[in-house]
Amino acid sequence: MPPMVRYAFVARGCLDGGLRVQVRGKVWARKGWYYQARASAYGSIFKAMPSFQPGDDEAIALKMLKY
Repeated sequence: MPPMVRYAFVARGCLDGGLRVQVRGKVWARKGWYYQARASAYGSIFKAMPSFQPGDDEAIALKMLKY
């Protein structure tokens, strides 16, 4: 199994009231497993802001950080 690494993410979307937001954060995932990093990022966003709705293009940017 690949080692765990940190990914930085930026996600765009809106809240229930129509307010557009940009969320930044970091998550742990296996090296090269971007789908796992994306799922972890959305999981942490929805946990903190249940009313978050991803944009039409489901824009989330991931960057693997040095480990």
